[in-house]
Amino acid sequence: MKNSKKMHIEVIAGERKGLLFSLPFNPSEYTESLNNSYKNRELIGLKNFEKQFTTSTVGDLTLNLLFDTTSTGGDVRDELKNLAFISKVDKELHIPPPCRFIWGSLLFQGVISQYSQNFTFFYNDGIPARARVKLVIKPHKSTKEATRENEVHSSDVSKAHQLKEGDSLFSLAFKYYQDPSRWRDIAQDNQIDNPLNLKLGSTLIIKPKDT
Repeated sequence: MKNSKKMHIEVIAGERKGLLFSLPFNPSEYTESLNNSYKNRELIGLKNFEKQFTTSTVGDLTLNLLFDTTSTGGDVRDELKNLAFISKVDKELHIPPPCRFIWGSLLFQGVISQYSQNFTFFYNDGIPARARVKLVIKPHKSTKEATRENEVHSSDVSKAHQLKEGDSLFSLAFKYYQDPSRWRDIAQDNQIDNPLNLKLGSTLIIKPKDT
């Protein structure tokens, strides 16, 4: 699927919860990372040791953005106000507000850990008209989400699934139960009245197959 729509950002907690805004230009590039953790396991009688895998965690998301107001004659700093806001510590949360960053198949929930702006073009009076912005976003989950998503991959435990673009109750029923007709079970377990109205980024509980 082509990314024809604008990237938008939704504030999901804090004093301005519900704020939703789009970027004037989509990212020129973005970088996702995955962190694998290991610990050293010593071998009895040997001086050497081997690395033992412990866990994988989602890493940071890095966005490189362009802002340009040369076509309107405006001050580009006005276009940066929302980004500047979500980069600052929220009075209620005591951390920057967690946000969802959504663009096509990209869905990332986190808080901004680094915000830098570089002004590259100015009008004759010195007002900046073009800026390049770099955002580094660390993944973030609320305590409730972290508890729900503490998924153990076993056939006799419930699983947590975060909705992404293209998901439907029918496809999830086929994925987890190999039976698309069981979409009703997922809807009932998650109190979903309309299976066609799913909120991107929300988490569904998938009960064991034999339930």
